[in-house]
Parts: sequence; structure tokens; C-alpha cells
Amino acid sequence: MRISTITNWAYGLTLVMTITSGVAFILSSRSAEDERVAVEHLLQLDRLAEDLALGAELRTDEARLFVMRGTPEHLAAFHVAEAQERALAQAIDTAPALGVTPQELELLERVRRDAEALDALEVKAVAAHQAGRTEEAREILFGDAHYAAHLDLIDSVRAFRQTTETRTEAELAVRHARSDMYGHVARLSLGMTAAVFLGVLYFILIRRVSQPLRRMTGIVNRLARQDFAVEVPLDGRRDEIGEMTSAIQVFRDNGLERARLDAERRRDLQTKDLILQMMHRLQACEKLDELAEVVSRFLPQLFPHLPGALYVVSNSRMSLAPLGSWLGPRGVVDRFQTRDCWGLRRGRPHAAQDSENDVPCGHVQQDDLPSLCMPLTAQGDTIGLLYLEGRSDDAPEVQDARLYLEIIAENLGLAIANLQLRERLMRLAVQDSLTGLLNRRSLDEALHALAQDHPQAPHPAPHPVLRAAAEAPGQTESPAGEDSGPAGGNGEADARALACLMIDIDHFKRFNDEFGHDAGDVVMQTVAGVIVELVGTAGRAYRFGGEEFTVLMEDTTGAAAWQLAEQIRNRVATTPLTHRGRILGTVTISIGLALSPAGGPVNTLRTRADIALLNAKASGRNRTLGENSRRDTDSPA
Repeated sequence: MRISTITNWAYGLTLVMTITSGVAFILSSRSAEDERVAVEHLLQLDRLAEDLALGAELRTDEARLFVMRGTPEHLAAFHVAEAQERALAQAIDTAPALGVTPQELELLERVRRDAEALDALEVKAVAAHQAGRTEEAREILFGDAHYAAHLDLIDSVRAFRQTTETRTEAELAVRHARSDMYGHVARLSLGMTAAVFLGVLYFILIRRVSQPLRRMTGIVNRLARQDFAVEVPLDGRRDEIGEMTSAIQVFRDNGLERARLDAERRRDLQTKDLILQMMHRLQACEKLDELAEVVSRFLPQLFPHLPGALYVVSNSRMSLAPLGSWLGPRGVVDRFQTRDCWGLRRGRPHAAQDSENDVPCGHVQQDDLPSLCMPLTAQGDTIGLLYLEGRSDDAPEVQDARLYLEIIAENLGLAIANLQLRERLMRLAVQDSLTGLLNRRSLDEALHALAQDHPQAPHPAPHPVLRAAAEAPGQTESPAGEDSGPAGGNGEADARALACLMIDIDHFKRFNDEFGHDAGDVVMQTVAGVIVELVGTAGRAYRFGGEEFTVLMEDTTGAAAWQLAEQIRNRVATTPLTHRGRILGTVTISIGLALSPAGGPVNTLRTRADIALLNAKASGRNRTLGENSRRDTDSPA
């Protein structure tokens, strides 16, 4: 065969193979383009669903901030977010153009319905707050219905994204298989061409076609397995392989961005969930110690790289003391003045990365610590400080957490203020403001509780100590032989009992009339101080009303109760009293003593002690009498 014929045959075969290879490459490129379009459609759908979810979260945050703060800025931001959310919901109508299936379109409609349901709840809460029903608005925004609607929206978005991803992955697999098929055809054609022109086309086949295709095949396979960490080599050629490389690079970048956004969204949702749990527990706290424990447990979970401490303003409003700390902060002090903190001075958060860039607070022990001081306020009053510090090599951590920390600080301030107000109200409810003793309400509650715990004597007999007191109404000491069995000899003197002392200041009206009511207050405060000092841990002292006081002692003996009553009476009689430089004179008291169950049931204990007090006053005052004593009718009342 002539060389020219061989050449022509070779040329013809080469031309055929070249055409075949070109067609295969074109089809492969079109498959890659189809893959890119499918990926773009998937990203657009994912972006639409993600924007709906993020818009709903933004609208929820603005609605909550408006309900909590009542500022028009948050209301305006809420309406803007609401309008954006509705625009996104209307964008769902364009989804059919992106190739969605009827099932996906139904899921999108479900997302729109859930978003509209959540928006309806928030609009209702905003309207309730504007109408003055703040509690109803908060109940809506922080209640179970809102939480369930929010979860429904998240579930709908998740279901839609999973469905679209599954469908797109199947389509990509089909197109990828078709692309591989065309690639094999192209390689076969190029192999046959290489057999003819081995010497000429060797380097073109190996270095310009085969190697790039094999490399791209491995990259595509890894990308198909969601392995976006694979590196796509840069290829500046303007042919099909270069376009494929660019498309794969775009696909990889989009996958990385989507993974990053998913990770951020998960972290954000986890952070919000922890903050919500923390707020729920703060609202349930009954003591500041419990609140400090909640903060110390949750803040390390929210910000594991930010040690810190919680300070509370003292009653003098001049200093702060730590209530709790977490993660071992290095800049915490036991106590510092309010003027030492720039955040408290300015009334706003103060962040200092180091002493060169900003003025550090005086209470921070190390100037090179990146720190953040967030004042805790409620109703315009500063009640504490949330202090956090970063490490020297991660100062941006403090700044990145400021948004969440401001929300936490606002709720924390309200929680502390509520607890402090509750403690003050509790003190006002159970304590007498003049003497500091427990009031009559506390006495009635204590007697009611004791009546439930102590047995009642059906036929009480006079207690030996009280019988001895009745026989010697002017006695100033416990009857002789009380500890070894007093008169009566029935062995009941040492029995453990509940004792009640009713104490009245003798001739108290004289002090008010002669020296004024301020002097009378001094007398009552002095007597109350003597009672508290002598009773100690043996019982509880109450102000019954006016100039009358009550002492309850559990698990005591009649002798011990009598001895304490006489100690109180003698101490008061020997305590000098002055007011504004004037000597008030001698103060005496009369005391009535009753026991239970020896003298009767607990529910009559105070009445019996009160009767004994009246007998002591009728018998001449300045004495202690027990129940069942004989009244001296000849003595002045």
C-alpha cells in the first residue's frame, strides 16, 4: 500500500477520531454545564429556604427586643424584617422555574405557611404590647406556641433542603455517569489517534488530555461524596477541561460556603437554645446564690474561652462584691469601688484589649488582659456587673460575643433586680421595721405550724414550774429545786416542751407622753435588742404589737423558760436609757409564761401566755407569772 494511501487512511482515521473526540468533549462539557446548572438551582433553593429561616429568626429577635425594651427602633426593625420575609415568601412562586418537583413545591408551601403562622403570632404579640398587655405579649413570644411554630418552620426548611439535596445528588450522579461515558469515548478516540501518531501526539494525549481528565475525575468523585476539602488545581486553559475545572472549583467553593453557613447556623441555634434555657432557669431562681450558680454553669457552655465573674452592687451603692465566677478568671478581686470600673462610670459596656489601645478598668488586676465589663441595669438603676476576660492571644473572642452578652446582661439585670425586690418584700412581710424582729404575721404562721407538729394534751395539768410561779408571784428567780424536780414532784419539770413568753413594757405610755414618740421608739428598740441578745439561738423573738413582744422556744424545759424570762426582765430593768442627752429613767417589763403540752394545746399557747401577762400586770407589774396563777385583785391593773 502506497504511503500516500496509508497517510490518507491515517489522516481520515485521525480526522474521524478527532471529530469523535471533539463531539465527546462537547457532550461532556454540556454534562458538566448541566451539573453546574443543577448545583446553581440547588443553591438558589437552599438560599431561599435559609433566608426564610434566618428572616424568621431576625423578625423574632426584633419582636422580642421590642416587647422587652419597648423601643420604636426594634418595632421598625421588626416591620422591615417582616416585609423582607413576605417578599421571600412570594419568591417561592418562582421556584417552578428552578426545576422543583411537586413534592418540593409542596414543602416550600409548607415553609411559607409556617413562616406566616410564626409571623401572625409575632404580630399579635406586638399588637398586645402596643395595647399595654406586656405580659400577654411576652407569653406569646416566649411561650410554647411560639416555640412550636418556630420549630415547625425549622423542620419544614430542613425537610425541604434534604429533599432538594437528595434529588440534586441523584441528577448529578446521572450527569456524572454520562460525562464519564463521554470521557471514556474521548480517551478511546485519542488512544486510537495516538496509535497512529504516537510519536507526535504522545505528549498531547498524556499531558494535555489524559492526566487532567484523570485528576478531575478523582476530584469530582470526592466532591460527589461531599468531600469539599479536596483541592482543585488552577488551570488557565480556555477549553473544555478548563471550564470543567472552573465549574468544579465553583461547586467546591459553594459547598464550602454552604458547610460553613450550616455550621454557623447550628452554632447560632445551639447558642440561642442555651441562652433560652439559661433565661428559663434565671426566672425560676429564688435566691441570688442560685442565680450565680446558673450563670456559672451556662456561661462556660456558651463561651468556653471567656472566663468571667458576676458582681453585685452592695447596699451602700458604692462598691461591688463577686457573687460567682467561672473558668478561673485572673482579673477578679474580692471587692472594688464603683468608680474603678469604666463600664459603670459610662453606663455602657467597656471593652479593653490592652493598656495601649484603651483605658483598662482599675479593678482588673492585669492590664494586658482583654476584658469586657457589662453593667447590669434594671429600671435605670445599676445593680451589678458582668465581667469577662479573654486570653492575650484571642482578644477578638470578647468582641465577637458582645451581642449575645448584651442580651444576657439585660435579662440577668432584670433577674437580679427581681430577686432583690423579692427579698425586700419578704423582709417587709415578715419583719417589724422599727425593731427588726419578726412580726405578728410570722408569729401566727409559726404557731400554726407548731400546732400541726406538736401533740395536744386532752386534759392538761398545771406545770410544776407554773404552779410554783403562781404561788410566788413576786419571785425574781426560778423556784428552788427546779432542776431536780420542783414542787409537785411529778417529774414533769424536766420534760421537753414548747414555751411562750408574752412581754409587755410597763407604763409605756408615760415615755411617749413625757419624752415623745421618738423616745418611745428608743425604748422599744432597746427592749427588743435585749430580748434578741438573751434569746439567741434558744428561740425566736417577735413583736406582737404596740409595746408587746413574744418569744417562742421549742424543745426546752419549764425551768429554762422561766430562767430566760427572769434574765430578760432583770436585764431590761438594769439597762440605762437615754435619748438626745436626756435620761429616760428605769424601764420595767411584765412577762407571762405558758407551756405546751403541759399547760394545754399549742393553739391556745399564746392566749394562755397573754392571760398570764395580764395577771402579772394586775399583780403589780415588773414580774414573771406563769399560766393558771392566782390574780391579785388588790394590785393595780
